[in-house]
Amino acid sequence: MLRAYMYKLLRSPLMWLGIFGSASLMVFAMCCSSAMPAKDVEMRLGLFLDVDVYRKIIAVFAALPFAANFADEWNNGVTNQLITRVGVKKYAVTNAAICFVTSFLAVFAGIMIFLIGYSFFYPVYSEGNERAWPYAELLSSGLPWIYIILRTFFFSLSCAVWSMMGLMLSAFFPNKYVAICSPLIACYAVERITIQFPDIFNLWYLSLSINTIGNSVFTFIYTFFIFAALSAVFAAVFVITVKRRTGNEMV
Repeated sequence: MLRAYMYKLLRSPLMWLGIFGSASLMVFAMCCSSAMPAKDVEMRLGLFLDVDVYRKIIAVFAALPFAANFADEWNNGVTNQLITRVGVKKYAVTNAAICFVTSFLAVFAGIMIFLIGYSFFYPVYSEGNERAWPYAELLSSGLPWIYIILRTFFFSLSCAVWSMMGLMLSAFFPNKYVAICSPLIACYAVERITIQFPDIFNLWYLSLSINTIGNSVFTFIYTFFIFAALSAVFAAVFVITVKRRTGNEMV
């Protein structure tokens, strides 16, 4: 299943469209931003994550590569053929795993391609832009790229979580538009709800890496665990729902 889906992804334009769309959204946000012009790469990333309203849209590009795969296969009558070959559990788990990985890669690669290109014209980090957020010690230690990669990593991880929610919902409502568009709605709605919670449960803060929980190491572990746990929950619900749907327990 993994080999077959990897081959399918390489032939499909959706993976490349997800990466290109993420990078293009960074360009669009830069051109349309009313905030101060970014004088370095770190500030450009910060403005996109913390200020630009276009940040939410990137969840759609994260979902493009694979979130709608189950809906497409179900509506085209392919699902039962694949399940006959590998079993329903392996089929569903493979879909969930590839959805998570491709969603993460689409956002992470797109943003990093833009930032690397931006670094040809602007410095990576300007002294004096102190941060009180997690991993800020990397800036003062002369490791700005590691700081940039970590913020991008967790933002991309959060986008993968919303894609997993889209995949999960597609098992209840096998429609590719539900799978691709629901991450945008979920991203906004769930973050707006958790913004009322304590900081350690605030998914908006966690996705942007702007709250320290203990120290940077513990913050990294905790944030990764939260997003991994949410993804696992969505994956488990997806697997159970696919089993029920393929077992004719759902209309």
